[in-house]
Order: sequence, then C-alpha cells, then structure tokens
Amino acid sequence: MRTALNGYAALLAAAAEIDGFDRPSGCAGWTVADVADHVITVTEKFTRFAAGGTDTPRSAPVRIDPRDHRYAFDRAAQASLAAWTTCDPGRTCRLPFGTFSAGEAAGINMMDLLVHGWDVAVGIGLSYRMPEPLLPTAITTARRLVTPDSVARGLYSTPIATIGREGQALLLAITGRQPLGQYERQKGSE
Repeated sequence: MRTALNGYAALLAAAAEIDGFDRPSGCAGWTVADVADHVITVTEKFTRFAAGGTDTPRSAPVRIDPRDHRYAFDRAAQASLAAWTTCDPGRTCRLPFGTFSAGEAAGINMMDLLVHGWDVAVGIGLSYRMPEPLLPTAITTARRLVTPDSVARGLYSTPIATIGREGQALLLAITGRQPLGQYERQKGSE
C-alpha cells in the first residue's frame, strides 16, 4: 500500500506544481481535481474499515479545493498506512457491490490508487509506470470488480480489448482506459 500511496502523492505534487487540477484526466468525464477528490474519499473510506471503525465503509462525493489536495491526500495516506498496518486480516468488508476479505479490500484501495494515478498522469502530461509488483493484485481485483453490472451502474468504464495485453496495459484495458505510451505496449510489441 505504501508504494501505491507514495506514487499517487508524487503525481498530486506534480499536478500542483503546474496548476493542473482543472485539466481533463484519463478518467472519462473527470478533471484531475475530480479524480483527486475521488481518491481521497475512497482512501478515507477504506481507512475507516482498516482501522476497525466499520465493516460497511461508505463515502459521499466531496469537493476539495485544489490548493488543498496535496495536504488532504497526505493526511489520508498517513492514516491509511497506520490503519492497514494494524488491520485484522480476518475482518470482512461489506461494500454495496460485494463482500471482501481485508486483503481484498486493501487490493481495491490499491487498484484505485494505481488506475487513478494513471488518470492524473495523463491529465498533466506525464508518463506513468505502475509498480510491477502491485500489478498482479490490481489485475485480479479489477477482473473481479469490472463486471457488466458494475459497468451498467456507472462504477467502471466499459473494458477495452485485453487480448495480448499484460501488466499495466492489461489493468488499464480492464478498467476501460486506452493504454498510451511506452509503458502500456501490447505483449510482444517490444
């Protein structure tokens, strides 16, 4: 989790440096600020679960002043690390779209950070390479969550063709993003 949180924090710092929060992100219909609001809210929701505050974490959309995104995320990331470090692995997380073990809940939070980190990077014009060791868990999580029902309910974009894709390109395709650049090449094209 630390690696995903740190990577996302670095992307927010880059967005702040260029005042890029009003730019369109890689997440269809969302600005970089919209993505940042979402990631902070989701991270706080899963932190409440990991800290033992609830087994049914929920969140409502919030708008954070873009000048405060870095501070708000840093605060959420610190709380998240502390909570996941002490989380009882035997707990069950009940979300509106399914029931998950504590490890699976951590995987959802981590996948959200990786995919939306890519969205922020696209929005501010940076190349972004997701940490390879995190990709197997993120891909497994995406395959479980991105279903016809979750797409119909607007939780995820429609997946794009995944044949021949691996690693980051596969995760992006499953979550409905068109992979771009050197880190999202199709399998065998290198």
